[in-house]
Amino acid sequence: LSDLSHDWELDHLLDELPGKKHIFTNGTVSHAKNILNAYGIRKHFDNIFDIVAADYIPKPELYAFDRFVAKTNIDPKRAIMIEDMAANLKPAAALGMQTVWLVSKQEWAKKGSNDPHIHFKAEDIKEFLRNFLDRKKTSDQM
Repeated sequence: LSDLSHDWELDHLLDELPGKKHIFTNGTVSHAKNILNAYGIRKHFDNIFDIVAADYIPKPELYAFDRFVAKTNIDPKRAIMIEDMAANLKPAAALGMQTVWLVSKQEWAKKGSNDPHIHFKAEDIKEFLRNFLDRKKTSDQM
């Protein structure tokens, strides 16, 4: 965590992003909070759903996704999931979510990255959010 600091641009982009935001992690709530606090973005997230809440059944198991959807009460067809492991997006797409894979050179993260369940690929989360918000502003003006 000592290498992480408040990311003002990410903080601002998340502030502009409409809708509720949730963390769905195979880690723990305390780990997620530590990371979010280090970046200064904890305030943007309504819920952190962790491996404990998933009964220790990790993504990409559909059971974990079903628990996540039930706990957060999201409508998967109106949701987008951003994930660093491509394989973890397959159940999200099956539930009707739009999916974004944060591109990684790590072999464990690439598995399934060329499959049709990946709707968007992003090299950089901030660039992706900037483009998304720009498109949203343009469509709102029409």
